[in-house]
Amino acid sequence: MIHPLNYNFVFSSGDDIFESSLGAKIVADYTRQIGAINFKSNLSTFQSYKSSNLSNFTWINSFGYTLWKNIGVGFEFGLRGNHQEAVNFAATQDPTGTFDFDNVDNDLQSYWLLGLNYKF
Repeated sequence: MIHPLNYNFVFSSGDDIFESSLGAKIVADYTRQIGAINFKSNLSTFQSYKSSNLSNFTWINSFGYTLWKNIGVGFEFGLRGNHQEAVNFAATQDPTGTFDFDNVDNDLQSYWLLGLNYKF
């Protein structure tokens, strides 16, 4: 799904690092079940028309295995890239420094979850 006319609202408490902008929202979703194994992948991205520094993406992959009567175990892995968040993080770690989009690396954020799940 592509929305070529989307406004990304960013709510912050007075920080001049975060900025809302006009751009395109792109979402791709894939779901598959093979026997007792469930797989889902979701990619959501915002591409700003103003600057690539205002763009972001989130990619989430989850796997589930049904053990017994809709109860199973699940694993989820997510990746996120957001340059505004990277600059804000650097600024909060060293309030005396000068940080902007040109001197802060946009490290890829990641997380994972492992736990029990229930299929409705």
